[in-house]
Amino acid sequence: MERAVGLERTYRLGEFKSLKVSDHIGGIPEEFATDEEFISDLKALQIISAEKLYYQYAQLSDVLPDLEGNQEKVDYLEQLEKDLYARLSGYLTGDNGKEETK
Repeated sequence: MERAVGLERTYRLGEFKSLKVSDHIGGIPEEFATDEEFISDLKALQIISAEKLYYQYAQLSDVLPDLEGNQEKVDYLEQLEKDLYARLSGYLTGDNGKEETK
């Protein structure tokens, strides 16, 4: 029987704004799901990933106001999106841009 763990975290941004981060990991085999240390480490990784995402959001929020006009902001976000799609595609093709070490 497979199990799952999840995390939902809401960050208050002020002025009635918030950022909600959710993470779900499913398909955990029974032998790992019953290992308390493994599950604890997995949950810790989810928390760390959520915190990292919050700071990435904050960093992006700092950059966008410095850009001139909406089009420049859209162009910046589209370039980030394009770069991320290329990196993710690299994982599927086996060319993730990392040099093999011998």
